[in-house]
Amino acid sequence: MKLKKIRVPEFIHADGFGSFNIRDVEILFNPKENEISPDTFDQEKHAYFLSDAEIERISRESAQRFYDEIASALLRGDRKFKIKEINAIKTFFKISGAELGDLIGLDKSSISRILASKEKQVIQKDKAMLLLERLRDELEHPGKSKITLHHIRESASSSKHTQEVCLPALTVADFFVRRFSNTEGPITHLKLQKLLYYAQGVGFGRANLKLIKEPFLAWEHGPVIREVYDHYKEYKTSPLPLNESLDLSVVHNNEIVMTLLEETIALYGVYDAWYLRNKTHSEAPWFETKRDEVITDEAMIRFFKKALV
Repeated sequence: MKLKKIRVPEFIHADGFGSFNIRDVEILFNPKENEISPDTFDQEKHAYFLSDAEIERISRESAQRFYDEIASALLRGDRKFKIKEINAIKTFFKISGAELGDLIGLDKSSISRILASKEKQVIQKDKAMLLLERLRDELEHPGKSKITLHHIRESASSSKHTQEVCLPALTVADFFVRRFSNTEGPITHLKLQKLLYYAQGVGFGRANLKLIKEPFLAWEHGPVIREVYDHYKEYKTSPLPLNESLDLSVVHNNEIVMTLLEETIALYGVYDAWYLRNKTHSEAPWFETKRDEVITDEAMIRFFKKALV
């Protein structure tokens, strides 16, 4: 059977992400059974086929539109994932339920209960945010979810212990203040505190390394190092001043430290202070810690070992 190929201007696609109007879709049909033109195509009436490549394109566009529509609302806490949407992401990734659980840090029985639920059961906020990040990564880099799974399993089987560099928080803080003043523009105290937190997380997640000595406290606006707060609190929301006199050789001469700090800037430095503040509120280390108490290294290691792969 020789199929004929045409492009139709509009095509309704429905899946777990929702129903979307996709433009310029290529369909295949048997001209001996019916003759179809772009103007006469009736999706409900006519018999047609889609190629594997076109199905993949439509699926990706559906996932992208879903992400574009819900990402901001999920981050603000105005929206939660629906069970059918979680299943749709699993299908889009082309992975099993157990593998989806590995991607967001849920055991097999937990993810199975969620995916099979007929109720409005939702995953916890930190898992939802991580799932959203996994979806973004897959949209930007097709196949990333499979690579991420490989790294997660490698990391889980690793027997390496956490090493300690334990730099003074104010030294790392001054590195960030100086770096942003010289490149991106001055940063505020709120953004600085969040960059310090994520630098510690990147150290744990990437290199089994504790970068900063002082503990992080779960304050109202996210993780905070008290010593850094006391040093910069007078500036409130004003840009932080540059201190060129402080010797930062302990940072610049350590290749691993510099690599971790550069990655922190690349991953998180592009966001404004309130985005980072809200992001920490959606992640387990902060929201599972009582206000004003120390966010433990163990909590950060558990989270960032799975979040940063």
